[in-house]
Amino acid sequence: MKDRIFIFFIAIALILMTNCTTDSKSTNLEKGYYHLKRSNSQLKIKDDLSQTVKFTSANLHIIDKDSLEFIGDNNIGNALWGHDKFKYKLKGKKIHLIDGNYKNKIKYSFTPDSLLELEVNTGGFKSLCFDYLVLELDGRYSIAGFQIREEATWEEAGKYINTAFKGDCLNFFEKDSVVLSKPFAKFITNDSTLSDSIFKFQIQKDKILFANKDKRFEITYQYDGIVRLFVDNNVFERLDLVDLKNKNAL
Repeated sequence: MKDRIFIFFIAIALILMTNCTTDSKSTNLEKGYYHLKRSNSQLKIKDDLSQTVKFTSANLHIIDKDSLEFIGDNNIGNALWGHDKFKYKLKGKKIHLIDGNYKNKIKYSFTPDSLLELEVNTGGFKSLCFDYLVLELDGRYSIAGFQIREEATWEEAGKYINTAFKGDCLNFFEKDSVVLSKPFAKFITNDSTLSDSIFKFQIQKDKILFANKDKRFEITYQYDGIVRLFVDNNVFERLDLVDLKNKNAL
């Protein structure tokens, strides 16, 4: 009898531990960038669909465990609520959005295909479903945008724009191999004597590692639908890559 009671209490303890573990895992969203994959309308067929709020930027950024933002011009947050940066808390099945005196509670869940679904019920939308963005590199890329450092001049930047950034700068021809154009390879490695511009590469959470027999280096990146490289250079702070299969990305 005592053995059965002991086993019973162990079983109860395990159940409680499992519930605690599950709850702890659901206390924050995974950091990174999300893109609107699909939306569900709250309007009926007979309703005027022009009532649906319009926005041009559909990206959501989970900054850390208690902060998020809707990014870009005319973004979802501003279009729906007039706010785009929030502190957030997950309580039960709802996400609490807070920006100063503004507070909102939205039901959230994950769809069978792993999308983050927010039941906004406003602006003509019943829910918005976001896909977590994971960087995959394949094919040819060129430099489509950049940010120069405050102390740098446009004259300095122009020297690189007309040489190192010209044409296809990167060609990811295999799942772990890339060939850089010779001018871009010398620029990105800060090595004017570099001869071999074919590298193995590995994508990590926030860095891309490059290596060949002569050179190893890493670049911090951000992926919000555009590949943004934060380079070690005294002229440029950031380079924006565009996949030549998707030239209209910027």
